[in-house]
Amino acid sequence: MSNADLLFGGVTIVCGIPGTLSGGYVLDFMNSTISNAFKVAEFNVQAAQQGTVENA
Repeated sequence: MSNADLLFGGVTIVCGIPGTLSGGYVLDFMNSTISNAFKVAEFNVQAAQQGTVENA
C-alpha cells in the first residue's frame, strides 16, 4: 500500500506543478478574470475526459 501512496503522490506532484504554472500563464495571456478562469478549467476537464469517457 505504501508503494501506491508514493506513486500517487509522485504523479500528483509531477502533473500538478506544470499544470498550475501553465494554467497561470494561459490566464495571464487571456486577461485574468473569473470568467476566463472557468473557461480554462472547463477546457482542461474536457481535454482530460476525451480518452476516458465513451461518447454516448
